[in-house]
Amino acid sequence: MVIRDDKLVGVVLVGEIDCAGIYIGLIREAIDISPMKERLLSRDFGYIDFPEKLRKEKLGVIS
Repeated sequence: MVIRDDKLVGVVLVGEIDCAGIYIGLIREAIDISPMKERLLSRDFGYIDFPEKLRKEKLGVIS
């Protein structure tokens, strides 16, 4: 993973690519990853690790 200014700017995945779509979205949208930086390499990383407001936005939850 390449992180610059609290944004994911690159990633190389080998083997398990389950989170590829999430990583690509973080890169394309230049999302601040500082609140979830510690969990990025966890095997179970997913939308649950996003801050609540961002998670709801990405999952289309209407408040």
